[in-house]
Amino acid sequence: MADPLSIACGVASLVSFALTSSLALSTTIRSFKGQNKQTRALLAELGDLVAVLESLADTIGSSPDIDFGALRSPLDRCGKACDDYGRLIARFTKHSTESHASIRDWVKQKYLQGDVSDFKDMIAAYKGTINIGIANVNMYGDQHHTVDKLLMVLVVLRP
Repeated sequence: MADPLSIACGVASLVSFALTSSLALSTTIRSFKGQNKQTRALLAELGDLVAVLESLADTIGSSPDIDFGALRSPLDRCGKACDDYGRLIARFTKHSTESHASIRDWVKQKYLQGDVSDFKDMIAAYKGTINIGIANVNMYGDQHHTVDKLLMVLVVLRP
């Protein structure tokens, strides 16, 4: 079994990656004028994700002996999704100039066969998974339960 401290360091770097990616995506989206309801909802979800990631970073810092290994994949996928979506926005904003950022191009695009709302829902799912990991540590950290055990229970209970 891997050393919990080395696992925590690896997860901490993924938290940093996901946090940086989500902040960059938020900044990109905020640069557009005339944001519609979907865009505002995505920004709100990204803001919530940033708060959860910051909380996770604090939790890892204060509990380096806890096994956070189960969060590696969700954090990696979350960071990559935000990076990919930011690149997609850049590609689809060809009508933008320095003085006017056009939202019309990227709002119509599709990401993994979904729209802006579907991407927002995906970010919410990542946020929920990470929140579960934090809650587990806060509730059971003293008893040496791992995030893996709680996530395994959730997989079994999933319909």
